[in-house]
Amino acid sequence: MKVQSPAILALLVVFAGGLIAQPQVPNGSSSSPASAGEKVIKGTPFSADTIDVTDMVMPNGQRERHELHGRYCRDSQGRTYGDLGFRSSGEVAMPPILIKDPVAHTLITLDPVRKEAGISDSPPHPLKVKSTGIPPPPEPRQPRTVKVEDLGTQVMEGLTVKGTRTTKTYSLESEAVDPDNSFVMTTWYSDDLQIGISSEVDNGKRGSSQHKTVDIVRTEPDVSLFQIPPGYKVFDQREKLGANEEQQEKAPEINLQDLAWTDPSTGLMWTRMDNGINVNWKQADQYCGKMSVGGYSNWRLPTIDELNGIYDQKQNVGGYHIKGGIRLSNCCPWSSTLHDPEEAWLLHFMGGGRIYGRLDFTFRVLCVRSPGK
Repeated sequence: MKVQSPAILALLVVFAGGLIAQPQVPNGSSSSPASAGEKVIKGTPFSADTIDVTDMVMPNGQRERHELHGRYCRDSQGRTYGDLGFRSSGEVAMPPILIKDPVAHTLITLDPVRKEAGISDSPPHPLKVKSTGIPPPPEPRQPRTVKVEDLGTQVMEGLTVKGTRTTKTYSLESEAVDPDNSFVMTTWYSDDLQIGISSEVDNGKRGSSQHKTVDIVRTEPDVSLFQIPPGYKVFDQREKLGANEEQQEKAPEINLQDLAWTDPSTGLMWTRMDNGINVNWKQADQYCGKMSVGGYSNWRLPTIDELNGIYDQKQNVGGYHIKGGIRLSNCCPWSSTLHDPEEAWLLHFMGGGRIYGRLDFTFRVLCVRSPGK
């Protein structure tokens, strides 16, 4: 099964990177329970079902609707278990289950299809770089107008929740404000459980998405949910930083030449890490064009075939099957290859499948340069 729908992609991509795509509420927590961040929330265990729906208008004018039913749990220690409910035994099998332990600072990804588990640091240890030619990430597009409304309180799923509606309106390149180019998010947040119970995002002509947390049971979840099931092949990618506490506090330091890796099978030189922030396709192309690493300035976006060339099912770096020890902060970097005039291909480094997204969608960037240039 090829995942070739930007509508379902909006749910899957961010979840695979550790988040369900939901807006931020005023206190800084996400409206989705699966994005509680690194904050440790102890003493409020619960289990709940989740429903995520996207209804998106495609470039050809057709609408696509997708609905996913999942599970989310948190124990008294603050550990979380998130299963978006996606399964595929075909060409793409994206690990749908994430177990986050904010006390041990580990993230476990479970792939029930392949019976594989990846263990990585959460958050990853920062890299201390002496000097680089990597440009700063492009600034995200800023809204022309922002309106925040307090919707008061109501009771949902037996909990008192606070409502907030945020409306952002963006302008076109002509600087004229387009009322149809708007983003409206409505969130209902529980201070008691510190999770979002309901949220809705209206992207105007582009479609909408909804998230609901339902059937909440406020008891301790089964401890086995937070453990790797028996029989799974385990890939442990945690940093080996030394045993004593002083060493563990030190981030690994890399030199300039370590910022790039040359694939011996193709001669292509790759950056050792992605840009760490989502940008649109045009920004991604500009980002690589401005890069100067290892004495080279002729970096560019890779083609989809070049990205496919560094996918390796036998390798596992933080849950991503990628060669050269390249560090990804999310699953799917842009390629330079267009699917059609309004969409470009990406490669999913968890499942290895080719997916595509609209050029105004935002994803990570991994840059490459050709040999002998």
